[in-house]
Amino acid sequence: MSNVWAIFRREIYSLFTSWIAYVVLGLFLVIFGYFFYSILYSFIEYGFRVNEYGGSGTLNINQDMIRWLFDNTAVIVLFMIPGLLFIILLVVALVLLLQRGAPAVQTPASPMPAMIPREIPQPALPQLTPPVNPVQERELVGSLPEDQRLLYVRIREAGGAVLQSDIVRWGLFSKPKVTRLLDRLEARGLAVRERHGMTNRVRLLPPTKPVS
Repeated sequence: MSNVWAIFRREIYSLFTSWIAYVVLGLFLVIFGYFFYSILYSFIEYGFRVNEYGGSGTLNINQDMIRWLFDNTAVIVLFMIPGLLFIILLVVALVLLLQRGAPAVQTPASPMPAMIPREIPQPALPQLTPPVNPVQERELVGSLPEDQRLLYVRIREAGGAVLQSDIVRWGLFSKPKVTRLLDRLEARGLAVRERHGMTNRVRLLPPTKPVS
């Protein structure tokens, strides 16, 4: 809901930084001016006729002019405001659809030796027990497909354990692709998912067998 309000407010501000708001306001003023001139002309003409031919009627500017002017203005606003709101909502809906349909930006993976340090401090990664041989880990993880290798390295750099929702927020892959990659890492025995509230906690496992 906060995203919808932010987009709605942005679109309202953008109306007054472009020609749209000025065209709408100009059109309203033209129509309002036309009705004002017509009603004022009719009121003056009616006053001349009363003075010229006489009559029992009395002129009341509030009843005979202003009331009719604002009645017509209400009809104008009744049609213009829904049309303007429809345009704003249409723009908001298009922006939301474009944001949801935008593909996730994938960061190119660097070579494995440059991303995994030679010596991994044991206190920083308490989940990986027993201690892992860095050379063996580089060889095993280096044989992974590119996407799986990139995801493994990012989780390793985050401490070896991270929430699945945080992985999605990194923006490396879309949510469905993150799920597929984690399934493949689990099948290879390199990661495990544990239930953590509304999401999963992804924990890396020490590689114990060659990656097929």
